[in-house]
Amino acid sequence: MDSTAGTSPAVSQVVNKVVSSIVLSCWPQSNPSTYGQALTFYVQVTPASATGTVQFLDGATSLGTGTISSGTAYVGSLIPTAGAHSVTAVYSGDANTTGVTSAVLVQNVSQASSYVYLTSSGNSLAYGSR
Repeated sequence: MDSTAGTSPAVSQVVNKVVSSIVLSCWPQSNPSTYGQALTFYVQVTPASATGTVQFLDGATSLGTGTISSGTAYVGSLIPTAGAHSVTAVYSGDANTTGVTSAVLVQNVSQASSYVYLTSSGNSLAYGSR
């Protein structure tokens, strides 16, 4: 029996992106922190093979952008104003990984303590004098 050459029909294969997830944290982990205290916001991105950048937001205000390295991205040395800050991280994805937005991390920042120091030159004044 003789065979003839033939061509099989084309097969279409769709390869979907990996669904990513991120967990947003703050260092140091004190909440509330104190105004003037440097804070670092960071994310753990899954899968660790994800590439690209993560934008960190305080509401609609950008805190900066961090580049993912070994599944982690961060933006640091931020000194936000006193009050409640609703921070999120947005990963836009890459060729193989979907984008995702983190859950909101509410970082409360307390006002710094102030001190008043009173000194005297040692001279005494009578009441009512200038």
